[in-house]
Amino acid sequence: MPPVPLTIAGLPIGHYGISYDISARKTEDDLPNGWHSRRGESSEHIQKRLRDAGYVRHQYSDYRRPNSNPVAVWTDMVGLYQIQPPGELESTLSGLKMHYIHYLHDMDVTDQLRLGGAFSKTLRGPTSVALVDQVPAGLLNPAPAIPSPGFARPVHTMPSAMADDPNNYRV
Repeated sequence: MPPVPLTIAGLPIGHYGISYDISARKTEDDLPNGWHSRRGESSEHIQKRLRDAGYVRHQYSDYRRPNSNPVAVWTDMVGLYQIQPPGELESTLSGLKMHYIHYLHDMDVTDQLRLGGAFSKTLRGPTSVALVDQVPAGLLNPAPAIPSPGFARPVHTMPSAMADDPNNYRV
């Protein structure tokens, strides 16, 4: 294991995360250009190591752990090179980063911006009824309704019988 950089050792205990990105081409392409492996195999090994170390998945390849010692987080991150098979991670890695989130409640607005959250109390346009139904009753104002006659399918929604039916949306 390489020595921990002094800048890492000098950071405070806090909320840290590890993010990674693996090249799909280098993983899936047949030899001699890649590993001819299933794309999720390496990610599953990384995810297991991070979960076992107490990290919680925040997004696809972004894991966080509160109240952490930065040296331990850096060591966990660098230690990912040990996943199997030997050499695959090192040769397919596009990015591996540790991050410190000092003001987590101000810097992560996921819950506030998610439909029904503090910043998203009103539907801004036709929205899939099943997605609207996931929001607890009373959080959206005004209450969602079926679109009126003259409904137009939202931009970027591909045409289909279900996509053209206004009963499948709320506004």
